[in-house]
Amino acid sequence: MTSRPDHTAPMRENELAPDELTDLALKVASEAQAAGLRPDVPHRDPRLDAIAMSLPSYGQFRSALTTVEFFDAFYGAGEADRLSIGWVFASAAAGAADAAWIDFWARLSDAEWTYAAVANLVGFDTDCQRLPLMDGLEIRTRSFVALSDALGWSSDKLHSTLGADFMDSYPGRFVVIYKEAVPKSAERVATGNTGWEVVAIRRLLQALRLAAPGDVNVGRIFMGRVRPVIPDLGNRAAGSSVGWLPGPVYQLHEQDVAAVKETYELVKRFEQHAAKHPQIATALARFSGAYDRPWGNPMDRLIDDMIGLEALVGSDQELAFKVATRVSGLLAGTDADRVDLFQRLKSFYRTRSQIVHGGDLGVAHHDNLRREPELRDILRRLVAGFLHLSESTKWRPTHRFVEEQMDEVLLDAQRRSALRDAMMLQPAAPAAPTETSPSGVAMWAEAQTTE
Repeated sequence: MTSRPDHTAPMRENELAPDELTDLALKVASEAQAAGLRPDVPHRDPRLDAIAMSLPSYGQFRSALTTVEFFDAFYGAGEADRLSIGWVFASAAAGAADAAWIDFWARLSDAEWTYAAVANLVGFDTDCQRLPLMDGLEIRTRSFVALSDALGWSSDKLHSTLGADFMDSYPGRFVVIYKEAVPKSAERVATGNTGWEVVAIRRLLQALRLAAPGDVNVGRIFMGRVRPVIPDLGNRAAGSSVGWLPGPVYQLHEQDVAAVKETYELVKRFEQHAAKHPQIATALARFSGAYDRPWGNPMDRLIDDMIGLEALVGSDQELAFKVATRVSGLLAGTDADRVDLFQRLKSFYRTRSQIVHGGDLGVAHHDNLRREPELRDILRRLVAGFLHLSESTKWRPTHRFVEEQMDEVLLDAQRRSALRDAMMLQPAAPAAPTETSPSGVAMWAEAQTTE
């Protein structure tokens, strides 16, 4: 899946329940409380379902519910018991049954399901309390009170999902939320997610990483409906808890949000024609993979970075030299910067060769492992440039172009400048921060050196 469907069905105005149905609903509620039933989820426990269905007025209520004008279109006749039992359990909660029925009816008659997903952001900070983004995404502070209001999830659900993941992921103060409204249909009654939640959140993660350096990630992605008619059974989740990330924290300032949105749309458009650019797709996957490696594997991260560079500008011959030459020619804005970047890339490549060939890693190689975020930032800028180039009408970032034409272009100052403009490359920025906490990669590398 690469683009989410366009749901354009209008919202149905909530309407008052028919008087007969309301009377039966309140009668069933009284019987449920007299039977000692407690709030639960339909079809979770057959014994409790049987008690609910044995209430004297249950059959009449069920029949009346199925005659409501929208019932078949929204839910289907096969869901009559699930929804009827759902009201029995909802009415069993302490409190006024008439208020509970008004709320139940509002959810029942709403013409749309609203699906939501939420995940802890790890290694992320911003000076904003709330950042509305695009495609139903937003970033906001982790306030369970505010999240309960935004998602319609209970405090217990939030604590069993985000709260549990918080203890495993060492996240910061922020979460990412995704929400999507779709027309109700019988096929979606038992569906707690649309499948687009993970796509959108992972795409946002790629956009953040491509827009600026920093070890940003997400924990488990929890999914469910906003204010469902009946509670979703269980907690749907994707991914896994990330654990502690000792790398540099990703900083997002309000003035940088526009760049993140533009990068998100760039990635989204690329997904539509990724098959035409397998080398860019490979580099993007390796770039993302480097972030997702455990913090204690800087060697694997460095290999991911180098494979990403090779996928974009590699060659069948003189691989190290040509990668260093082409990358420095594209990213650096001055001769001095090109020489400096060329030398750094050659050094990183020597470390790469030692790792893949099982050679001994000396002090210089461990220093390169400590500086891996610097190499990843080089790949970040190059991947972003090639994503822009994939939309160019003048330049075609094919393997043939890289192998047969790029070197000549980079030797000509005017053509090189035109190519860099098409890639929207800015002058090389200072090396990405590589300092980590005392228990991070730096200590890992030091330990390896002193063994």
